[in-house]
Amino acid sequence: MNIDRKQIAPGVEMPVISIGTGGLERKEAKQIVMNWLELGGRGIDTALNYQNQEEIKTTIETFISTKKNMTRNDLFVTTKIPNCNTNNLGEQVEMDLHRLGMEYVDLVLIHSPKHGNCSAAWIQLEAFYASNQVRAIGVSNFQRNELEPILEIATVKPHVNQIHLNILQNNPDTIEFCKEHDIVIQSYSPLGRNGTSIPANPTIQTMATIKNVTTYQIAIKWILQHGWILTFQSTSKEHQAMDADVGFTLTPTDMKELDGLSDISSSSTSSSSSSSSSSSTIQMSSKKERVCNSGLWNCHRRGLTISATTATTSLFLLLLLFVIMKRRKRNNNRKQYRQHSSTDDDGVVVDMDDGFYNVDGSEGIGYEEEDGFAVTELL
Repeated sequence: MNIDRKQIAPGVEMPVISIGTGGLERKEAKQIVMNWLELGGRGIDTALNYQNQEEIKTTIETFISTKKNMTRNDLFVTTKIPNCNTNNLGEQVEMDLHRLGMEYVDLVLIHSPKHGNCSAAWIQLEAFYASNQVRAIGVSNFQRNELEPILEIATVKPHVNQIHLNILQNNPDTIEFCKEHDIVIQSYSPLGRNGTSIPANPTIQTMATIKNVTTYQIAIKWILQHGWILTFQSTSKEHQAMDADVGFTLTPTDMKELDGLSDISSSSTSSSSSSSSSSSTIQMSSKKERVCNSGLWNCHRRGLTISATTATTSLFLLLLLFVIMKRRKRNNNRKQYRQHSSTDDDGVVVDMDDGFYNVDGSEGIGYEEEDGFAVTELL
């Protein structure tokens, strides 16, 4: 496997495809990284919050020890500090370097534009860039309005902005802003997130069939042909190899058709609804989502139609569910007090009702699907 590189900063070339090591699979970092390195991948993406740098360090050292003509310089390692809190930013960068066992890191990103003054944080990060402990610096999850203040004070502009971006979900305003200021866009979640079903999209399915590739390969190639780079995640060596095998070409017509799946005009799929007393149907407009199940749903190119009969059936099912839940609650009340909890792999009780959390207890970004696996995107 031979992956192209793209210049992101003076004298710094980054693989256009890196492997991610976060989320619920962060404990599988050794397997993820070793599989990727054995395949020929050289870009590795981690973060301080993933708490797996030691495993990545060990895996890299083990792999290099078996290769006579390979050194640390052949790899490209990206890491991230959690946010814009300037109180311990320097300590966090140093901690990253120590845990990875490296004298320098190729790219350091500010993982989230939260919890502090990002302009002040950027100035501190520039100091590490000047010291050559970091070869390139950037941000992650920053939108246009969060980038603008940094550019006003920056001596060194962000080299990379790593954002949520895939064939069905994107943020064209931020993408265009980064293009205007020569900030390289790196996609995370290129294979979908929050229920975005790339494999189920009929347009992508048809194109994949014609080109004899997978829907995930189409999704990755679409990103690369736009001139962006990406990081994706999979523990499976077979899936890593297949997803990164993008030697085919999408024609201008293909690209235009794929661009139309999200219109490259809003950061997420939007929908609107209208109703009329004289109408027996409810129209839910959504030109971006054209994936419909057979049966109760009738699919149209410019909208989804739910028949009045379907609406009545749905109401009945909801009513039935309410009755069942009420009876269950009543039965539970008859029992003695019992505590219901969930535990993680270390036997620690975790509250599963308040969303997603990082390993340090801070709130996470949300839910992500990568290569068929459910993971939590950590801040």
